[in-house]
Amino acid sequence: MPLVLLIPAYRPGPALPRLVERMAGGPFAAVIVVDDGSTDGTLDYLRSLGNWLCVRQQANRGPGAARNAGMREARGEYLAFLDSDDRWAEDKLALQLAAFAAHPEIGICFTRARFVDAAGQPTGVLSGAPRGRDGRRRRYGCRPDPAGRNRAGI
Repeated sequence: MPLVLLIPAYRPGPALPRLVERMAGGPFAAVIVVDDGSTDGTLDYLRSLGNWLCVRQQANRGPGAARNAGMREARGEYLAFLDSDDRWAEDKLALQLAAFAAHPEIGICFTRARFVDAAGQPTGVLSGAPRGRDGRRRRYGCRPDPAGRNRAGI
């Protein structure tokens, strides 16, 4: 089950080294970081980490363009998106991959987001968290593959 992690980055500051440290050694077939025109030394830092990262650079065009550039590079069955200033719950990937395994018709899986302050303390939950058929909020939501390509986003 090849899983590719895609990280768009634009002037991430100290958040990027913390993220890279947490993701190193993860269950990924590849980790792609797209530097979206950073001017703060991001590219030099990424290149200093060695060959376990696939680093791409582009002129600043925004996070959507950086994600698209990374998707063009990705080769895998599953693609996980993680912005350079975000964190995942420890069991996020395990829950989502289990959902894909149990329901092969699923094409995309998403989660609700929890905002935290600089100290990592929760400030609230993003509205619109997915709901199950029973109306209760879920930790993740799944949808059929709209393109029929049998590739999935996490």
